[in-house]
Amino acid sequence: MSFWSKQITSAIDTVVDNAEIVQLYQRWKAAPKIDGLADANAFLTREDGKWALLTTDTPADKCMLLLALDAAAAAADLQYLHYGALVARNARFDMTGKRVSDFGGEMSAYFLSRYQASFAQGLPIYTVHYAERAAAVFTWERLLLPLKAASGEMLALVYNMPMESKHVLLETVLNAASEGILAVRALWDESASEEGASPASPHVADWLVLVVNAPARKLLDITHANPVGQRASDVIPMWQTLGLAERARAGLGRLDSQDFELHYPRPEQMDHGIVRHDFVHCQGQTSSMGKDGCVLRLTDVSDRKLFESLLWEAKVKAEEG
Repeated sequence: MSFWSKQITSAIDTVVDNAEIVQLYQRWKAAPKIDGLADANAFLTREDGKWALLTTDTPADKCMLLLALDAAAAAADLQYLHYGALVARNARFDMTGKRVSDFGGEMSAYFLSRYQASFAQGLPIYTVHYAERAAAVFTWERLLLPLKAASGEMLALVYNMPMESKHVLLETVLNAASEGILAVRALWDESASEEGASPASPHVADWLVLVVNAPARKLLDITHANPVGQRASDVIPMWQTLGLAERARAGLGRLDSQDFELHYPRPEQMDHGIVRHDFVHCQGQTSSMGKDGCVLRLTDVSDRKLFESLLWEAKVKAEEG
């Protein structure tokens, strides 16, 4: 298996801190058993000959329900009877009515092996695995509960939600960076083109903020609660005065990066209770991001510049003395 996973089969409620998983696990342990598996009626109801989740005690939007197509062969293959709305939203696909084998490759083999083990051992299985298919998810957290009906049907109730989302991990990494990172996308002025503006020099009406990390927010005095998705001119107070729009425009479509420097009054005079020097000296770089995007990287070198200035002053005084 080429993707990472881990598995727990005993005392799950003592090692997992997800309250919904703990509750489902404890309900399974307390439920009546049929051949060592929890009675399906403890979690499900049968309406018009079809199995459905008892939604009063089960987070249906976070769960999947599967039916073993051949009870005699345990989990030879299973069909998805229910695919929770939040599961589908995070996965960006819906498996309702499809089979586990439809995943194909290592993924279906991995899932089927978990179901086979759960049915054979008569135990719930908790897993965390790398999300090979879901573009927005990094790892999935799952609790597999094996069920059996009086009719002999074998079912699996599975809690399945992201443990780590890629955008959250990316945000954490970006905020941990020492340099400010600001990614913007050009908002072209369509009216200008309609009036006969030259195609070679279209007009950018504004910029849409795509990414801004914590250091960039501090350097540019961005106080808006959620600047992503907003116009740069609305949420970045110094966007125009520092000429950032022009720098972003100049960087569009270029194969090479463009260096620049900024020197401006510090927005906040106090930093962790210490009065800082009055000006920010910032080294910047623009890099093109596709046809319409630009990334601005900002490094605060104020302390270094101040130190260099003090050294120079000391050298001049020493020479004069």
